[in-house]
Amino acid sequence: MKSISSIDLRAEYESVYSDYYERLCAYAFRRLKDEEEAKEIVLDLFADLWEDLGLLTRCENIKAYLFRAVHHRSLNRIERLGVRKRYRDWFSVTADRSRRYVDDQVQYAELEREMTTALDALPDKCRQVFELGKLSGLKYREIADIMGISPKTVENQMTKALKSVRGSLRGAGIELTGLVLWLAVEALRYTEGIFVS
Repeated sequence: MKSISSIDLRAEYESVYSDYYERLCAYAFRRLKDEEEAKEIVLDLFADLWEDLGLLTRCENIKAYLFRAVHHRSLNRIERLGVRKRYRDWFSVTADRSRRYVDDQVQYAELEREMTTALDALPDKCRQVFELGKLSGLKYREIADIMGISPKTVENQMTKALKSVRGSLRGAGIELTGLVLWLAVEALRYTEGIFVS
């Protein structure tokens, strides 16, 4: 492998940025339909590339690499935005139904806020397993295939997520029945077709 100075790598980086930034933004926009999200994905990619300038010499086809990276990052963003939207929509659609079950001491808005806080506090992998399992309704094997991990790891991450969420809710003064209720209504939404993904 030939040795290239950091000045040469920076010049190459600037050239790649100049050549591909606009095209990558347009490519991401076609998938995301959101200009700001598209720009953010491309800027994040270039920030990662800046952190590893050596990739410019190791990669045989930088154009293919950049477009493939934007494609995968766009899909990940779509999935994350979709899960969050479905989560908000679910709370909106099921508010009337679930309110009658919530104990008088626990207001629905508090449960929603605390549940959101509890989910946001989970580590990324743990949260992704929880969202795919509980919000998207996937089986452990399907989650394992998507994430490239073993079903046992999925099970461990789900156990960790449930334990953490229970602890967060208890810490906020919400009885365990609130979590059980939330999960029961979540299951109900799939069986009654309340939510279609």
